[in-house]
Formats: sequence, structure tokens, C-alpha cells
Amino acid sequence: MAVVLLGTLYPLTYEAVTGGDKISIGPPWFNRFFVPLMLAAAVALGIGPFLSWKRSSFARLRRRLAGCFGASLALAVLAAWLHEGLQSWGAAGAVGLGLWIVCTHAVDAARRLRLKTASVPLAYWGMALAHIGFAVSLLGIALTHELSVEKDIRMSVGDSATHGGVTFRFDGVVDAPGPNYRAQRGLFAIRDGERRLGLAPEKRRYFASGSVMTEAAIDAGFFKDIYVSLGEPLANDDWAVRVYVKPFVRWIWFGAILMALGGIAAVADKRYRRLRRRIESRSAVGGAQSALA
Repeated sequence: MAVVLLGTLYPLTYEAVTGGDKISIGPPWFNRFFVPLMLAAAVALGIGPFLSWKRSSFARLRRRLAGCFGASLALAVLAAWLHEGLQSWGAAGAVGLGLWIVCTHAVDAARRLRLKTASVPLAYWGMALAHIGFAVSLLGIALTHELSVEKDIRMSVGDSATHGGVTFRFDGVVDAPGPNYRAQRGLFAIRDGERRLGLAPEKRRYFASGSVMTEAAIDAGFFKDIYVSLGEPLANDDWAVRVYVKPFVRWIWFGAILMALGGIAAVADKRYRRLRRRIESRSAVGGAQSALA
């Protein structure tokens, strides 16, 4: 919050102090602070479930966390070894921290279920779900950033191009009239491993305004999104084409959904309703006593 507030107000303050000079603060400023803050938050989220209020010794905490640390580190190294796109420090670190959060919460949940001294409250499961959602979003951001492929290519009818493990074949352009526009529709045959599919991006010209809009074609999947966008026509009936392959981009939104569901589950814990009823009954008793006095 402090970083966002400073980044928002500093240009205004600078302009007021200097009397007219304007500056702007863009993504590099926020990324410089956001990334280390989120990495620190990921470390804290992995430790939090093991902490008992005022009763956690460092030795016991170290014993509980050692296995999770070793497992997440080994899995991050394995992922970097299996996929060259994850061999940067940033990608491997993000994968390791995401696995760290999932591992520590799984171990703590298993420990609580083994104790069987009392039922595990809904607020705990909501907390665990929200933290795992954070880990899923973290993995999605890191993997999408490191593994995404974006290419601008020139294609003739019948040409094929392979990027990010996906083969795009251009089968030409056809006219496609719409309700309030006329479109040129590109026909693309996509081969993604064993999958075969067709995508049809459009270049639309609207009758009312005369403006030209590009309508990308998207194949959305849980592990990978494939985009094709039709650019401008070139000489010799060639076309400029932009293709995107974005692995794990859906995980960013899936993690956000898990965080929201975790928050709802935590708030719905019946202990909070009992606490509210006790507070309301005490207030009612206090008000009655005041009235009698």
C-alpha cells in the first residue's frame, strides 16, 4: 500500500514543488518493489500455519519446515532441469516458493487431521485455500512470464510456422459479412501435440464509423492459451500475423478465484456468528441495566 501510495502521489508532489515540471512513474517502479514484496509474502505464507500464538519455538519450527523446504527446493530444481524456460533464477524461485506454500499447508493440514482432538474450523480451511490460491497465481505469473511466446510473422497461403511447440498453418482469408460490419476472416489450422483445431481471427470494418478493429481468435485451456491475430495485408497476398502461446495464464485467474473462495469460507465460520450473538446479548443486557438504573 505504501509503494502504491508513494508511486501515485510523488509525481503530483514533485509537480507542485517544482512549479510545473511533470514526471511519471510507470511499471518499472512498481515492479522493483512489488516483486520482492510478493516473494517475502510467499515465504511468510509458508511459515504462518506452523506458528502457534506465543508458543512457537525456533527449534520446533525448524524441524517442521525442514522437510518442506527440501522438497520444494528439489522440485524447483527438477522443474528447471526438465524445462529450459525455467532455468532463470526468477522462474525457479517463483516455482519453488509456490511449491513451498502448497507443501507447508498440506503438511499442516495432515497434522491437524491426525490429531483428531477437535474438528478443524472452517476458517482454517478458508485460510489454507486462500494461501494455496496465492501460490497458484504466483506459479501462473512466473510460468506465463518465462514460457510465453509472442511472434509477428509474415505468412502466405499454405505457410506453416512453429512457435512454443504449436504449429500454425495459414489457409487463407475469406470475406465474412456481419450484422454491422464486413470482415476479412483468416483461416488457421493449429496443431498442438496430438490436438488439432481451427482458429479464425477477423479484421472488421464497421459501417457506421468506418473504423477497423482486430478480433483475435483464442483457444483457451487450463494449461495453455493460444492466440492468433490477423494483421495487415502485405504484398503478394501475404498477411502479417501475430501468434501468442501463453502457458498457465489461466492459473493467474484460477488462483484469484481460490483466494476469493477462501475468504468467503473463512468469513462463514460459525464461530464468528456465535461471537456476534454473544456480543449482541451482552449489549442487550447492558442496555437493560442502564434503563433500570
